[in-house]
Amino acid sequence: MQPALPQAPKIGAALSQRQVGQSKEVKALSWRMQHRLHRRYVKLKARGKRENKAIVAIAREMAAFLWELQNKLNLPIPGNVPAQ
Repeated sequence: MQPALPQAPKIGAALSQRQVGQSKEVKALSWRMQHRLHRRYVKLKARGKRENKAIVAIAREMAAFLWELQNKLNLPIPGNVPAQ
């Protein structure tokens, strides 16, 4: 018997709280990312990939989305203090 796959992404109370103050662009890109990563994970698991391999693949793809988010929206890098 195979383990149950994760539920489809949804916006709950905790996520709604974290999104307060975020721009529409950030919300749209992050929601697109969430759906894509979920679909990708489900497909990898359905093809019989091991858990660790699927998670690493998702982590790599998530890094690419974070790069896109930072570059497209010109967001500051957290913890990066401009030199004076």
